[in-house]
Amino acid sequence: MGRKKITVPPWCSFGVIEQFLEKNKQINFTTIDVSTLQLHEIGRGYENKVLSALRWLDLVDQNGKPTSKLVGLRVTGKEFQEKLAKVATDAYSDLINKVPPDKVGRTQIINYFMQLGYSINRANISLSFLVSLWKLAELELSEELKTPKITVTEKQKKEAKTQAKTTKPTKVQRLDTVSGEITMIVEGKQHDFNLSSDLDMALFKALADELMKKWPKSISKGETTKVEGESAEEA
Repeated sequence: MGRKKITVPPWCSFGVIEQFLEKNKQINFTTIDVSTLQLHEIGRGYENKVLSALRWLDLVDQNGKPTSKLVGLRVTGKEFQEKLAKVATDAYSDLINKVPPDKVGRTQIINYFMQLGYSINRANISLSFLVSLWKLAELELSEELKTPKITVTEKQKKEAKTQAKTTKPTKVQRLDTVSGEITMIVEGKQHDFNLSSDLDMALFKALADELMKKWPKSISKGETTKVEGESAEEA
């Protein structure tokens, strides 16, 4: 419990952790810090979030040294899955002790993260991270976790694209694909996109298709940037 008091549950993209685990099979890390992640282009611009996730999973200690669990993951096949399963169950033992992965539902997991102080948006991102981790570890999941959270219909995709063509964004507040959050100011109103929501992603992708050419490269670094010019429909 002492470890978890000084770290928070991961709310970054699990794909970044997968990338790190693959690098770990190729490189015998002796120290893992921001400069190490930068050198290997892992979680570019969001290295601190990646380090926080690795600490929560007990793969890196507070001094940036690999733990025995991380060293143990320098294997492949069934042995890798078994050792990753141990990492996954230990890191979320408080939750699993209440409800095991094969019985827990999304709402229970979201409530667990919200009780730890996360907003519902961050809790959803942490849920996506957790489910991806459990799947990679090949843990037995409940039927609810096995199925997609939202099925986006063709009608909803069409509506999203229509909305994208008729909106006029004035500012992209933040584009943070590692944490899974995007905030955009559209016609004076703030819109939050959660990358773990299929429906949000349908709308965001439609907006991106229409507007990406107007977004400067600095947006990818998470800077607040104004998007000047006419509406997407007029462009």
